[in-house]
Order: sequence, then C-alpha cells, then structure tokens
Amino acid sequence: MNDMTPPAVLRLLQRFNGASRAGQGHAAGDHEDAPEPRATWAFQPWRRSPFVWQQRGLSGAKIGAFLIRHGFRPMAPAGPALLDAAIADPLAAIEDPASLWAAMFGRQLVQCNVDAVEGEAQPRADRLLAALAVAARPGVELTDVRQVIARGRLLVMFRCLGQRHAFSVSRVGSRLDVDAVLSGFNALMARLTHPCRAFRIDRPLPAPGGANATAYLIITRADRFEAAARAIAIPLVAPAPASK
Repeated sequence: MNDMTPPAVLRLLQRFNGASRAGQGHAAGDHEDAPEPRATWAFQPWRRSPFVWQQRGLSGAKIGAFLIRHGFRPMAPAGPALLDAAIADPLAAIEDPASLWAAMFGRQLVQCNVDAVEGEAQPRADRLLAALAVAARPGVELTDVRQVIARGRLLVMFRCLGQRHAFSVSRVGSRLDVDAVLSGFNALMARLTHPCRAFRIDRPLPAPGGANATAYLIITRADRFEAAARAIAIPLVAPAPASK
C-alpha cells in the first residue's frame, strides 16, 4: 500500500478483497497462476482517477466545468454521464480508463500505437508529430512531414511557416520513441510562442509486441495544466528535455 492511496480506495479494496477471501475454496497451489485481483489495480496511479473523484465529491459535470476553465473543449453530451458511472462504481471503471480520458479530453487526446505495424521497419514518428499539430489549439500547419535515416540517425523533418525543422528520435527495435516526438513538438511550440504543449499520461507500456501498446497524449495550454492534472488525478510523465 501507499500513503497516497485515497481512503475511499482503501475501503473499497478491503471490502472487495474480504469478499474474495470469503469465497475462496481452492488449495494453495491453485493460486500460483491466478490473475492479479482486479481490486489491486486501484493502486496503479493511472487507474486511480475514479476513486479520487469519488473521494473528492466530484461529478461528471463538475469535472467538465473544471476542464473548460483549463482550456479544454466541452465534453460530448455523453461524457459527463460516463464519468458519473465511473464515480459511482470505480472498480468497474478502472479496467479501461482510456475511455474516460477520451470522454474528458476529446480531440485534444491523441492516441498512438507505439509498435511498428506489419510491413514497416520503423514506427511512424512523423505521423505522431502531424497528429499533435492538428490537435493543438489553434492548429499548427506543418508541411512535408516525413522521417528519414541520415548518417545512421532517424530524423523527423518538416516545414513550418516556410522554415525547415528536424529532430532525431531513437531507433530502439520496433518501438516508437514517443518522448522524443513530444520533446520535438514542444520545442517547436516554444519557438512559435504557441500556448499549447503535449503531455503524456503515465500509463506503463507492455513488452514490445504485447497488446494495448498505446501511448496517450494530451495537447493543451501549458500554463496550468500540470496542476490541473494533479487535481483530477491524471498522472503525467515528467517532461523530457526539448529535442534539437
């Protein structure tokens, strides 16, 4: 357990785990290959949001209003109800919190597969950069976006406002260097004095080739978002240095 686990989480886990123990009738050896109880997922920060919302007395409408104040578009009509259902039953919601993030952040949430698709030697960092530019508010027009291998380095090259730009990404097997793309994008936003930056939700990735190898990125105004993310229990990866 961890000192930051909200009391509501602890109560729900104690109730859930107590019921599980009461219903167990297997020999000790039967548990060696048993899956991790779903209740223990609540200790993982990226699954914990609905418990925190419940503990803080939040609702889908309150979260939606909070996000609007911090530069996000209004949620789709079904969004607040989806969040209310998660708050009412956090254990049922944490299996797939990505659906909650999609409801909350809408088009400002960019999802990308971090493994190269069949037929491609490298994952497409240039496509991720283009998606981030489109998600910015206001949008940023990039042209001639491509990735090339030059002198053994994998480069993302593009034009913006008539100027050429490039940054490098790591070549680590078939896995996309998401943080290098975020760093390159944020460096561009800084040069343009654009208010938006990209943030990555801290969701651990499975081993290469595993299912659900997806990174979740939020594009929003940077000035207060890190504090706002803490207020609604969205864990973020610490920002990487800007790519050159």
